[in-house]
Amino acid sequence: MVYRVRSIEPEALELPDAKYLPEVFEWYLSEQQDPMIGAKTGTCTFSMSEGTWRMNSTFPISMDFPTDTSLVDFDWNSVTGSEAQTNALWKYSIGYLPALLEQSEDFELITFVLESLWDFTQTDEWTTRAKWMTSLDHCLAVRIRALCALYVEYTVNSQPYPDSLINLLANDVLNLLGNEKFYFPVNNHGAMAAIALVHVCGIFPEFTKLIEKKVELDVLQFALSQLNGIIVNIFDEFGIPNENSPAYHRFWVVLLAPVSTLFEVLPPLYNSSKSDLDIDVLSSLLNKVTHSLRMFSDTSGKLIPIGDTHPSYLEDSSFPEETLITEKNGFAIYKSNKLVLTVNGGSVNYAHKHCDDSSITLSFEGQNLILDAGYYSHDWNDPKAIHTKSQSAHSGLFLTALDNLHPGKLYWPGRERIRASLAQVSTDIFHVRTTVCIDQCVKLEREVLLQSSNQIEINDSIYGNYSEFGSVVRRFLLPLDAQVRIERGYAELITDDIRLEFFYTEPAELVSLSSAQTVPELKGWVAGTANNLSPAKCLEIPITGTTETTRIRFKKLTKFS
Repeated sequence: MVYRVRSIEPEALELPDAKYLPEVFEWYLSEQQDPMIGAKTGTCTFSMSEGTWRMNSTFPISMDFPTDTSLVDFDWNSVTGSEAQTNALWKYSIGYLPALLEQSEDFELITFVLESLWDFTQTDEWTTRAKWMTSLDHCLAVRIRALCALYVEYTVNSQPYPDSLINLLANDVLNLLGNEKFYFPVNNHGAMAAIALVHVCGIFPEFTKLIEKKVELDVLQFALSQLNGIIVNIFDEFGIPNENSPAYHRFWVVLLAPVSTLFEVLPPLYNSSKSDLDIDVLSSLLNKVTHSLRMFSDTSGKLIPIGDTHPSYLEDSSFPEETLITEKNGFAIYKSNKLVLTVNGGSVNYAHKHCDDSSITLSFEGQNLILDAGYYSHDWNDPKAIHTKSQSAHSGLFLTALDNLHPGKLYWPGRERIRASLAQVSTDIFHVRTTVCIDQCVKLEREVLLQSSNQIEINDSIYGNYSEFGSVVRRFLLPLDAQVRIERGYAELITDDIRLEFFYTEPAELVSLSSAQTVPELKGWVAGTANNLSPAKCLEIPITGTTETTRIRFKKLTKFS
């Protein structure tokens, strides 16, 4: 990323008094805060302890704010070693300040923090840190939204806003406008940056005019053009974004939903041309996005933890029987009231990608039976994070030599070792094929056929010489509390009221079952929440030939079964 200290002329920083009706600003604070860390999200709160506001956050960051500003000593250049990139993102975003101001009502403290941060951004340390950050685009987008919210808070409460607020805003906006290549990637970060600029145009019309004179650019039309370009390229025909994770699918809903109302309420926006953003088209897209998101919930109503996703509940996860197959984004989903079956295979975007090509999940009668380990953290240095992103934490067809590798080792753009795809085999039934090519010399194919409401057939094929890649294994991640019995050609899993059966050809002595293994490497773990692993079971059935079939049957038990 590129970040340079930029400014507009000091005498131009004086803004006229806000001309909005108070209820407009009240609406803004209530409805338009940042969707991830704004004061209304509940993801960041503060509690008072011994004269200090202490942060309580769902993000991996902790900061203290003494009410006596003479005791405040921020070390802005310091970030914790664990999840350093994520900590830097949230620390410098100041997305937590609107929440702190809402709870403390201490404008003097907020002003002190803003001045302190502004001073830090003028140093070589910040320039170095900004170049190091991998999510600087996300950081600046959140910071701009936070500055908008803080300005509104100052105005509503008749408090003089500090020059540092406008100086930070000017720097960040000019950086976004001057580095289109870096700050508007085709993902949620780029969309957040574009939407942040729309907020600036709505909240700071006079400031925007000053910026436009400096850069000779219509800021609103630039922002809408960027947003439209990202939306067109990020979503497929079903409204699924190519970011490999239901959690980010849900984030797109909360990110885009408030945008149209900005144009309905803020005068500088509804009085302007919206040629690059058709509100009706956006509304139609949101309907698709919301509809397809429901497909990614299991029969208990939780998001299926594919990619960087936790199994959290959706507000509305109900759905009639339906099949959704997107070859572009590599997902196939069958969903009914009793059964949800998913298949992963391929992607056009590295973002949030796990080593999960050919993996399946199965949810039946309210229970998750074949699992995906989900998301632990983004820390590349943490073996637990690497585990949950690796082949070892997914229920698929894998070459064992590639186990326990971070996706960056296999899918990094320009250096891909794996290229994968998903294709629909039949339009009459749920029948898909995943193809995984490794180093252009080995190909793994998996066909998944839903034969009935309680039986699946999986046909696995291997092409090429894989002697340098260890063995080939069919891996199934299973619930910890299930009883598992293994015999020749047969494995049985029983929960309280479900029986799951696997039929294959290999003898029992070749089949392995692991749980909460730590040595030599992690195996049999799932991540239910951030930075937390829970034990599970891992069933591994080798493939000794070039083509093997696995039949999976499941049924709900009665007390007489």
